[in-house]
Amino acid sequence: MAERLHRYVYLTASFPYLMLFCLLMRGLSLPGASLGLDKVWVDAVTQVFFSYGLGVGALVALGSYNKYHNNVYKQALTVCCVNSGTSVFAGFVIFSFIGYMAVQQGKTVDEVAQSGPGLLFLAYPSGILQLPYTNVWSILFFCMVLFLGIDSQFCTMEGFFTAVIDEFPALIRGRRHGREMFVL
Repeated sequence: MAERLHRYVYLTASFPYLMLFCLLMRGLSLPGASLGLDKVWVDAVTQVFFSYGLGVGALVALGSYNKYHNNVYKQALTVCCVNSGTSVFAGFVIFSFIGYMAVQQGKTVDEVAQSGPGLLFLAYPSGILQLPYTNVWSILFFCMVLFLGIDSQFCTMEGFFTAVIDEFPALIRGRRHGREMFVL
């Protein structure tokens, strides 16, 4: 079981980077992409802080599984750098498409970017429409969103779940895949 979970995590963690890279290459080639890139920095830094989920306890729960003499400073720095880099990278991708959408709609980038959290479902699909084999890319995009949602949910629930298992270990012991089924 653990072997399958490791393979699932490798797939769901690396697949979004591949998708984002493909979308970035296409987004940067569209007219108006540079208009959106001016706004990336503020929104990317804001996203960095939200993506840590500091109040949820997931990072503390995941850190509790480390070995006692593990180099936690190195791991913490690695997690922070990868998280920050991913947020900035995703910001470049989405704002290149927002710049393109602004040119297409004859609006400013700020007007297009006011859509809020639903912007993901406006900017990326408009970029996917610019790619060949739109149906394949659409399926891959929504699989990526599903994978990211499941991975995020596992991490978010890990803080809560670790506390419950530490307090009531009999709830999970003896149950096959109990932790995973609870999260799903």
